[in-house]
Amino acid sequence: MGTHPASPEQVDVRRLMSTAARRAVDFGSVLATTTADNPDLDWLGIALTELATAYVHTPAVDLLVRIVDVRDTAFTLIRRGVRPRQLRDAYVVAGIGCLLLASASQNLGDHASARTQLHTAERCAEAADSDALRVWARGSAALALEWSSTPAAALRFLDSAPREAVGPQTMRRTVALEARASARTGNATRARDALRRLDVLEALPEQDDEVNAFGGIFTFPRAKETYYRAGTHDLLGDAALARRNADTALAAYAAAPEQERSYGDVALARIVLTHSHLLDRDLDAAASALQPLRRLRPAERIAQLPSAVHRTRGLLTAVAGARRAHELLDDLLAAPPPLRSLDSRSESTAP
Repeated sequence: MGTHPASPEQVDVRRLMSTAARRAVDFGSVLATTTADNPDLDWLGIALTELATAYVHTPAVDLLVRIVDVRDTAFTLIRRGVRPRQLRDAYVVAGIGCLLLASASQNLGDHASARTQLHTAERCAEAADSDALRVWARGSAALALEWSSTPAAALRFLDSAPREAVGPQTMRRTVALEARASARTGNATRARDALRRLDVLEALPEQDDEVNAFGGIFTFPRAKETYYRAGTHDLLGDAALARRNADTALAAYAAAPEQERSYGDVALARIVLTHSHLLDRDLDAAASALQPLRRLRPAERIAQLPSAVHRTRGLLTAVAGARRAHELLDDLLAAPPPLRSLDSRSESTAP
């Protein structure tokens, strides 16, 4: 088990993310040269499975120290050396840790660190020759770019991601990302084609690949897929289909066990629901759909939320004028509060 330092040190979250990203850069040139046994690898996999599950329903800031600890332990094992039969697994574990840190960095608004983690995750995928990790790394890069100022770049990452030798959930995630990114860039034809291909994939029997096996954030459940469909229809201007899918996704998350309720997906699905009401010029329903967002804790207000609300402001201004948009949205558009410091004594899941 991990040990706690004798004297606690307060760690600033942004500094921690930046430091973790620099370590990811350093790690890129490392090659294992020894063949020592290390039984800790299985425990690292278990720790990442626990963290991947917790990540769905726990604010990223509360898990960050533990994720960094586990990922860095995987780096250390590879530097120190593991036997050839374990080396591939070590690279997969390190890559999964980088993907978790990429998602955390993105949700906390540190986009540069997110991109660094994604780059190292893809290098781990190449070292392990893991198609599943490769597709997830490129899909996660596309997800980050979709929310950036250059969303068209997301499609380049998806176009180059291999589609074979991965599980149905990973395939559905990739196609759902393609649909929404295409809609966001104004390519309605490609978006609708991707939605049709997503329908076809529904018939495939469920079978995990080696990334899905970590569970939690590395799965693509029906509720999340429906939320992606809602977002795609929203961007295409299909109000009725956007509302139907958003309502279905929200109902599915509400009925799911707590550990499967993605607070980020739920918040963004409510934005989609708001847009569908605005497209129908129903201001009361739109205001009602927004109300639960005001009850989010600061740590649950992911960085993507203000970006989504900016589009809401444009729609609301067109329907009701700038003054009404100001009244309904300014508190949701406010910059998130500074990230709190974390105590480096936070419990570690690394062995």
